[in-house]
Amino acid sequence: MATLHPPITPFKTLTIAGSDSGGGAGIQADLKTFTSLETYGTSVLTSVTSQNTLKVDGIHAIPADFVAQQLDAVLSDIGTHSIKTGMLCNAEIIAVIAKTLRKHYPDSLPIPNLVVDPVMIASSGATLLDTSAIETLIQEFLPLCFILTPNVPEAEYILSKAKLENPHFVNGKIDSLEQMKLAAQDLARLGSSIVLLKGGHLPFYKSNGKALPQELFNSVDDLSVEMEELELVDLIWEAKTGVFTELRKDFLRTSSTHGTGCTLSAAIAAHLARGCGAIDAIINAGNYTQSAIREGFNIGQGKGCLNHYHHIVPRCIGRPTRHNPHPLTSYLLKACADDWNKYTHHAFVQGIADGTLPKESFIHYMKQDYLFLQTYARAHGLGAFKAKTMDESKAFADIVVHIAHESQLHID
Repeated sequence: MATLHPPITPFKTLTIAGSDSGGGAGIQADLKTFTSLETYGTSVLTSVTSQNTLKVDGIHAIPADFVAQQLDAVLSDIGTHSIKTGMLCNAEIIAVIAKTLRKHYPDSLPIPNLVVDPVMIASSGATLLDTSAIETLIQEFLPLCFILTPNVPEAEYILSKAKLENPHFVNGKIDSLEQMKLAAQDLARLGSSIVLLKGGHLPFYKSNGKALPQELFNSVDDLSVEMEELELVDLIWEAKTGVFTELRKDFLRTSSTHGTGCTLSAAIAAHLARGCGAIDAIINAGNYTQSAIREGFNIGQGKGCLNHYHHIVPRCIGRPTRHNPHPLTSYLLKACADDWNKYTHHAFVQGIADGTLPKESFIHYMKQDYLFLQTYARAHGLGAFKAKTMDESKAFADIVVHIAHESQLHID
């Protein structure tokens, strides 16, 4: 009996976030990203929003006890290889998520592969986190975090509420790479092992390295406004090693950026689930997200969305499974089903199977097959003649010997 391939156990990734009815951000973007990067996505909803490409006009927070119930359901049965959080909505939800995670990971601090995207403001300008929740986020949730992924405005806001002693960042405004470095160090003091401070809101001129003036930032999507080439810097700070890593990339002047932060943090979590180290996961996720922005599209009247499926190549042949152990054979049989049916149900085959084939028909077949075997043997003899090594010549010769034996059976 043929041995079947073992069942494929997928990499599992969990998102704890809000729902975006427009599909560009939130759990919708997360699950698209997980699927695109070949991980099995699970989800815990913290809120349901009414939004499109123009605005967020309604937010309904899920009751905190039901958020905990969802999280318990996933972790107690399915489990996960990584977790990312997005919109956490309010202090009660943040607290119950932190409590539930501590219950499931009692001996781990930070939580293994927990990526926290501190979502606060939507790209449309809507507030997504209660102002009263920031203290709970800082005190109860960030200490659990493995990788923290704020953008510049989020970093500024968190640090303005952090009440750190002897902070490095005292400027209040991140307007240079040096200020990004100071802010990243202070953010790590709140508990996360690694800080990825995203530079999408602070592009730099390639020509001189200076930051784009803030009054021009709102015009970057307007291609009629001429600007010098810009780049952005995503800054990684590893608290344990004290190492900065600068990830520089082209600043893409496009409006198809809705859901960028969600997608990036989801992609980091997916790569962590697949076994990547933290820095490689961040780099891979950044490349994925940059390409998704580059190939983004407009679906409404406002900001466009990322193309989460930009790098997927359709697989015409499935993987071997218990129900389909030989997918290539199955595919070929399906592709020529009519011819295969005619071949397997031919009168000659049926006659051999049930013993009704006339003897003269079978003798005629044997004569035809004998002539075929002669030609087949000569072809392999020519292969032996043209072979470049003795082993190859021997292999062809062995085949000729087997053909000769088979042809003799036709005579005997």
